[in-house]
Amino acid sequence: MRGNPGAFGETSHQGLGPFKALHLPVGIGDSCAWGHGAGAYGAAADTERHASVLARAWCHRRQFFLDVEARHGGAGYAFTPVDRQSYIETPEFQRCAADLALHAQGWARVEAIRRAFA
Repeated sequence: MRGNPGAFGETSHQGLGPFKALHLPVGIGDSCAWGHGAGAYGAAADTERHASVLARAWCHRRQFFLDVEARHGGAGYAFTPVDRQSYIETPEFQRCAADLALHAQGWARVEAIRRAFA
């Protein structure tokens, strides 16, 4: 491994240099495991921006639903249609989604984020 394996863009699990491959979560809302293999969205340097936006969108959405859950007594709360409809995507994520609309793997990540946690 080179550099700081925990640094943004490093893929320490494969020992690759920075920005050669970025992996976004697959099965968001289930195991929250980082994707590998066919389900992973590998991002080259030109799509690093999209990968970064998708990661921030996932965190933003997760925080929103954690906050809703906390307001209603914590774990075990069943989200209502009103809860789901009250989430507002960031403009940054909406622009990224538009950019990825014709990219099958990228669009799959957009849809996974939109379904996550609710």
